[in-house]
Amino acid sequence: MQKEKLINVVKERWKYYLIGYIVGYIFPLIYSGVPDIRYLFPIKIMSFVFALWIGTSLYYASLKLPVFVTASRSMKYIIAGVILIIIAYLLKEVIYETSGFDITPFIGIPE
Repeated sequence: MQKEKLINVVKERWKYYLIGYIVGYIFPLIYSGVPDIRYLFPIKIMSFVFALWIGTSLYYASLKLPVFVTASRSMKYIIAGVILIIIAYLLKEVIYETSGFDITPFIGIPE
């Protein structure tokens, strides 16, 4: 039952999530540019966070719900996204300090 419910949710919302993913992919590229080929890596944490934020907000807005209801229903994704970005940033710092490898292009957080 849960699997079918999840499949139905994704079928309804995929186009909204895609718009959010594209915005989340392009935003860091515009902000920091492309100093290295690694910055064009298509799978980034920031892209998934933006996909959840923007996709959920656009989906609820398409249902013609009031802004307050849309924001309150999207709040769990906003909180989860902020926590994920903070964890990714801290992980980036730890990996860079210990091994010298910069994972910024794979996270999508502008420097």
